[in-house]
Amino acid sequence: MTADVVPYPDHLARAYREAGAWRPHTIPGELRLAARRWPDTLAVVTATERVTYRELDRRADRLAVALRRLGLAPGDPVVFQLANEAHTVVAYYGVLRAGLVPICSLAQHRAREIGYLIRHTGARAHLVEADFRDYDLPGFAAAMAAEHESVTAVVVFGGPARDGQHAYADLVAGVDADAAAEEVGTWPVDPASVAVFQLSGGTTGDPKVIPRLHCEYAYNARAWAEHWNWGPETVVLHAGPMMHNAGIVVTVQSAHLTGATVVLVPRIDAEAIAEAVARERVTDTMMGVGLLTRLAEHPRLGRFDFSSLRRVFFAPSIPSACDQAEKLLGCRVVPLFGAGEGIFLTAPDDAPEQARKATCGAPLSPLDEVRLLNPGTEEEVAPGEIGELVARGPYTIHGYYRAPERNLTAFTSDGFYRTGDLARAHLVEGVTYYSHEGRITDNISRGGEKIHADELEGLLAGHPGIAEVAVVGMPDRLLGERVCAFVRPVKDHVPTVAELADFLLGLGLAKFKLPERVEIVDELPRTKVGKVSKRDLRDRINALVSREQGHG
Repeated sequence: MTADVVPYPDHLARAYREAGAWRPHTIPGELRLAARRWPDTLAVVTATERVTYRELDRRADRLAVALRRLGLAPGDPVVFQLANEAHTVVAYYGVLRAGLVPICSLAQHRAREIGYLIRHTGARAHLVEADFRDYDLPGFAAAMAAEHESVTAVVVFGGPARDGQHAYADLVAGVDADAAAEEVGTWPVDPASVAVFQLSGGTTGDPKVIPRLHCEYAYNARAWAEHWNWGPETVVLHAGPMMHNAGIVVTVQSAHLTGATVVLVPRIDAEAIAEAVARERVTDTMMGVGLLTRLAEHPRLGRFDFSSLRRVFFAPSIPSACDQAEKLLGCRVVPLFGAGEGIFLTAPDDAPEQARKATCGAPLSPLDEVRLLNPGTEEEVAPGEIGELVARGPYTIHGYYRAPERNLTAFTSDGFYRTGDLARAHLVEGVTYYSHEGRITDNISRGGEKIHADELEGLLAGHPGIAEVAVVGMPDRLLGERVCAFVRPVKDHVPTVAELADFLLGLGLAKFKLPERVEIVDELPRTKVGKVSKRDLRDRINALVSREQGHG
């Protein structure tokens, strides 16, 4: 595996160790320390379970030993398709403690994604949920194992297994926790080895596999937790897929480094989240525009108690939405930009309002290096100009796993990761913050003029008749593309092209950037990790235009 991982240059690795960022601990080793310090503190809470740090640590030991007894060896990759349950947290730490490598796939992934990941990584085991939203994951895992001989073990969580598979409950039933802890203690794991295979975001092509190391992934989480001064009194809620990078870094690992409690909600559902916040006295959580608008529209919002909330991590940063969130929830809203590849941007609670609400923040670590480049080059843009955000630092990878050709274009010659995001730098009270100005692949080219979709979406989000909006390019015979806005309106209001034009012109927007078509939708399509699927929207408008022109 080591030969397929692009290493950190020696001088940078040495600098990160000397600075105290990279420590000689593994991720499950950090859990052991936390369990000794806060044994009776709640580590994980769901609607049906409450697990202390001591119990989480012991369950992880038992699973680690059970997995080794199945013949799995250190370094073996393990596919995850589990829900937001306590046993998923146990599985994560148990797999790591066995020296295995979790592949952070989603329960929503199917044959295309899972088959590719098994082949690309040589996965040896597959962990699945017994019952996931009426889909037969054990049956799916059986089919995958039949097609891929590298998979030698399938473990089913939360229910019975099929023939040839292993039920988690049965697997650990015969493993004594004390004996398991003693056995696990004899297994060395290198802090500089690969801990986790995260997956790249995006909606096209095969997922890129992101190798995260124990030392740097633990630092990523520690830097996040320390930034917010988390501790045993902190309660962090997560409703997106737990195995996504946000679930691991922003929630699970960071909370468990500090004695905080993790509250898992099965899905992004406004009422379930509001109930959990009130019931568990949640202090910190993540939120997007879609969830915010659903909370605002909830008919019984007033009966939920949000008084425990200290802050909400919000992405993207749209001033009008941030104002709405603070008024609705009664807490501080802070920005968050993050990538599975590493780099995080955020702003502290006491940052100036301009920085908190109009930017994504500043780099999380003082060791982070950020530049803005002319896309496709290694030339920095002039101050104040929009450029591609590239980053290098103590928790940002230097290459994808087994992807030498992709790495040539995804990283600069000196190891900076190309995020594909456009940003602008803003100096606010002596600190450089970065505003998100769109994706390089999310630009609309109208007669050769580039229009940043995020810019338009940010402005349109402030329109009183719009609950959610996404902007894409639609094909045009003369100009190449024109702007189409997909709008989920507020209640019964239906914004028109003319109305949006008046609104945007009133904000001083150039006329060529105005939407020239509005499509009203009940919901915006989303990817498996909850982001708006621009690909689906482009396909939809392309089909509509083609049909209107008599081609479909």
